[in-house]
Amino acid sequence: AASNHRINNNNNQESSITALLGSLSSSARIDLKHRLTDSLNKQQQNKDDGQNKSVLPIFDVLESVREELNSKPNLLLQAAPGAGKTTIVPLQLLLDLLLLEEDEKNVGGKQQQQILVVAPRRVAVRSAAQRMAALIGERSPGGTVGYAMRDEVKVGSSTRIKVVTDGVLLNVLRDDPEMKG
Repeated sequence: AASNHRINNNNNQESSITALLGSLSSSARIDLKHRLTDSLNKQQQNKDDGQNKSVLPIFDVLESVREELNSKPNLLLQAAPGAGKTTIVPLQLLLDLLLLEEDEKNVGGKQQQQILVVAPRRVAVRSAAQRMAALIGERSPGGTVGYAMRDEVKVGSSTRIKVVTDGVLLNVLRDDPEMKG
């Protein structure tokens, strides 16, 4: 078990999940939910089998992260590199978001929410987006998972997770401080 994880609430910032563009047909949504569920289950499978080889430490606190975000809009997650915070947490949050939208019948006519993931460098942005896309069975970013940085944007109409540099995030906040989309 990883003991170097800290979960801190940050009530002074707006939620990192924001209402933005993205529309999926119901069959595409069902397919995406299945791919997300399969991917997360595969990533955690070694843990359930009692193996400790490639288990990501984030699975030890993932349920706490989900509970905190359900009760409060902000969360600061700090963990060692390679723990899974950049790839596993956004995929789990997207799965939760899809289930919530389905429960609330929130799809028709309303803007769907998009998850923003901030990475410090361009190479980290590309790598995180490529890894998440691969985990859910997409060949490259631009579908469900996309990215944006200065002079390079790879997103589509179905993008639900967007990995951005801190500079792109600052521009978004400057143009739309409340991130209402």
